[in-house]
Amino acid sequence: MGENGISFGGRPLGSLTGIRQQAKDVGNRVKQESDARKAEQEPTGLIKNQDGDMVEISSLSQVGSAVSEAHLQNTMATSKSTNFGSVDELTKYLRENFNVVNGGMTSISSKYLKKCLTDSDSCERLFDILRAADESYNSHKDEVGFQGMRIIVDENGEVTAESSKTTVSVNEGKRSRQIAAAATQKDMQAIIALLEQDLQEVENGYKQNMCDAAEVEKVKRLLADAKQRMGSLPDREPTQEEQSIMTINMLI
Repeated sequence: MGENGISFGGRPLGSLTGIRQQAKDVGNRVKQESDARKAEQEPTGLIKNQDGDMVEISSLSQVGSAVSEAHLQNTMATSKSTNFGSVDELTKYLRENFNVVNGGMTSISSKYLKKCLTDSDSCERLFDILRAADESYNSHKDEVGFQGMRIIVDENGEVTAESSKTTVSVNEGKRSRQIAAAATQKDMQAIIALLEQDLQEVENGYKQNMCDAAEVEKVKRLLADAKQRMGSLPDREPTQEEQSIMTINMLI
């Protein structure tokens, strides 16, 4: 038998180096099979990344790294966002990132802005306030009558929020009764003058989000009805009774 050989029962088994390599190969295969079975047993699923997108997780071992990465990204973003050298720099950032600031709807204490330069918690609180204000503005800005909002942040970070709403509308029932009560062309001319004034108001209101298009169309329809009836009415002075009826309908 050679120096590196070994025998058992008279049969050579090969070199020690070869035996070690075979044992190592077997061990690697066993480990690979074990890892494969472990991966099959672990649940799969979806989690949200930093951008809010759903990311597929093939095993539980990936969840920790994904969450850690999201936490790291959030920490880095926070550190970057609160690193301002001056109030002007912070104000510029707020104007570029928040609609309520850019739209002139906020009043923030200069003392609180200065505090935000050195206190990250105060800065993050300010961001939270403005994010909530933006969400509120975006959810109400298209509502009929919404005229804007005002956000006030005092030197202690306390918030006061105000919103304004103005609408214009025409009492369709009242105008319809007046049209029906008109007994002469003169009476109807007075109604038409009122409706033309109504139309101007709702058209201006529509431009300023104080009413919707349906309100404008309603007045146009009333005006068309009044003009149509005008041609069928007598061109004379109303009687005492007709005048009384018309007066009552103009008042109520």
